[in-house]
Amino acid sequence: KKAEHPTTSITPQVVQGEKITLKNLAIAIESFVEADINLRGAFLVIDPITNEVLKLNLEKVHKERLSHVGDNVYFACADFNADDGKVYDLDIFLHGTNTDNLTVTEISVHKEDGTARYGWIEENGIWSKEYK
Repeated sequence: KKAEHPTTSITPQVVQGEKITLKNLAIAIESFVEADINLRGAFLVIDPITNEVLKLNLEKVHKERLSHVGDNVYFACADFNADDGKVYDLDIFLHGTNTDNLTVTEISVHKEDGTARYGWIEENGIWSKEYK
């Protein structure tokens, strides 16, 4: 099997009920994606521009971009490889008070092959998407 980077077959486990840290946030995202792949054969996301279902495999979670953005709301950015060879950068929002109830609340396609579909703009402490 060829890959751009080596991967591990060891599944990181989130300890039950832990306080959410940036480290276990990354593990939670990886586990969420892996569970979806095991269930459906790929991580499936609908591209809102083309209305097509993207079949994705996780390349990496950008750990340097993990953020606590509000009341029990967390943000992550991750790169995925599509089965058509494209690379997608997804923005993922999660909500939870601890690792037991951390859930993904939004997934959006931020970039397709390095081209951003939107940027982020902050006004009065509130971040919103600014479409190109």
